[in-house]
Parts: sequence; C-alpha cells; structure tokens
Amino acid sequence: EALRAGIAMVFQETNLVPAMTVAQNLYLGEEKMFNRLRGLYIQARQFLAGMGFQVDPTAQVSTLGAAHKQMVEIARAVHHKARVIIFDEPTATLTPEEKRHFFNLLQRLVKEGIAIIFIT
Repeated sequence: EALRAGIAMVFQETNLVPAMTVAQNLYLGEEKMFNRLRGLYIQARQFLAGMGFQVDPTAQVSTLGAAHKQMVEIARAVHHKARVIIFDEPTATLTPEEKRHFFNLLQRLVKEGIAIIFIT
C-alpha cells in the first residue's frame, strides 16, 4: 500500500530476501523478474550503475555487507518511484566512509525531488 502511494521504508535490518540475487530483489514482484535472468541482470547492472552503486546484480544478498544491502534497498525504492523514503537508523552499521557515501547519495536523491525522513 505505502509503495503504491510513493512511500518506501529502508530499515536498519533490510527487508531483502537473502537467498535471492540483488537483481531478483530489485525487481521482486514484477513480471520482468520471470524473463530471462541474463536480461534481468543486465538491466539491474545498468540501473545500479546509474545510481552510482558498485553492487554485483548477480550476487546473492546473503553475501553482501550492510552498506551494500542498504544500497539495494535504496535502489529498490527509487526503482519503484518512491517520492518519500523513510530511513530507520540508516547509519547505525556503516563505517565512516560508508556514511559519507550514504549522505552524498541522500543529497542526490533530494536534488531529484525525493523527500527523506530519518528515524533515530
């Protein structure tokens, strides 16, 4: 319901499916997920690169660190055209360098017209 209204939430503990790949999580619930996996991975790689994310779309989510999981959650929200993204403790598990990257990304999202709400 919330996502249909343009609202996404990124939790400290992500809501990704660990046994699925990054691309499968990104397109979860969409028809294109059932197309050829190769095409799905190519699309996901282009989308993630366009957001400045260095995440392998073929990687299983369970193998990712906290920062990369969070990137996938954010990418999923943007892909689903969220206009508001609510973050619950977004920097709690990030290193100082990951925090800088995270805040740079948020600035870019705000410039693109996405509202950001933090819960601490």
